[in-house]
Amino acid sequence: MPYIGKDPVTGNYNSLDDISGSFNSSTTTFNLLVNSGTAVTPVRAEALIISINGVIQEPTTDFTVSAATITFTTAPASTDTFFGVLLGQQLDIAVPSDGTVSTAKIADGAVTNVKLGETVTVAKGGTGVATHTANGVLLGAGTGAITTAAPGASGQVLTSNGTVWASAAGGLALGATPASVQVFTSTGTWTRPSNILKVVVYVVGGGGGGGGPGSDAGGAGGGGGGCAIELIDVSSTSTAAVTIGAGGSAGSGGAGGAGGTSSFAALCSATGGVGGTLNNGAAGGVGSGGSINFAGGCGDPSSRGGSATGRRSGSGGNSFLGGGGGGINGSGEAGVAGGNYGGGASGGTDGEDGAAGAAGVVMVMEYK
Repeated sequence: MPYIGKDPVTGNYNSLDDISGSFNSSTTTFNLLVNSGTAVTPVRAEALIISINGVIQEPTTDFTVSAATITFTTAPASTDTFFGVLLGQQLDIAVPSDGTVSTAKIADGAVTNVKLGETVTVAKGGTGVATHTANGVLLGAGTGAITTAAPGASGQVLTSNGTVWASAAGGLALGATPASVQVFTSTGTWTRPSNILKVVVYVVGGGGGGGGPGSDAGGAGGGGGGCAIELIDVSSTSTAAVTIGAGGSAGSGGAGGAGGTSSFAALCSATGGVGGTLNNGAAGGVGSGGSINFAGGCGDPSSRGGSATGRRSGSGGNSFLGGGGGGINGSGEAGVAGGNYGGGASGGTDGEDGAAGAAGVVMVMEYK
């Protein structure tokens, strides 16, 4: 609206520039400036707060204003200090026009859900819901309300099936150290410790026995037991049956016995090595059901020299863990037994028996 005379000064308060540098005990009139040099014209003396040496001056008594100057009744001394404030006139602005209130004019934290009065939609930068599951993960849903994936159980991770995200049992970190290990050298039952979620199982079959030849001959070596290695989620498993394959029997006047099959429940297994014959080396066992499956090493064949010292029995095959029994040179020597675990035995020479293969093993590496 129009005013007669000067328009009222509205808006923020402004600090006056310091004019004390011009005080000299004789000058009484000074320019009024703000923002380091911008002249300002107060509507009246009462629109100023003026302090000299920390004492507030009374408008029209201690000072007057004219246009953009102030005149003091008593000239300030050169040692006097000064500060001044120009007061913006308060007005009733009624309802602001649309689009006239900027972000800078809204105090931080002033706009809350209570002020909004409703849940902010996704289209307006909100979540579309009033609350979320504690410690959950927020999942987008296009223009729909954001959903929450619950934290799940200890050790679980966020996984995707290509369509949705969900909590599921996590894998093993590279270089993870097992929390505990159970080793079975005889048939039994594995029981899951309460805090174990996954296991890596090593299953090794029994080694084959070495062959027992007749006179003037050497027996062949038995094959090594196979091996299966598998990562298994046991978070919902309480126990699992463990079977350990026996070592193959020593051959006496004939082939050695085959090693037995080892297994962890019905999840993975490894057959034993074949027993060594009178001449030819025997095949190793085979792992199955594992993420990695190994065949045991083959037993070596025997050799028959022209003299007793030239005869040699075949060495036993190694399992995944080694242990094949060494072959024998010379006449009338018994075979060498397979070493732990799952090693095949070597054969004997000149009528001596071969040796027995080593029993298998199941090792359970347990992870939280």
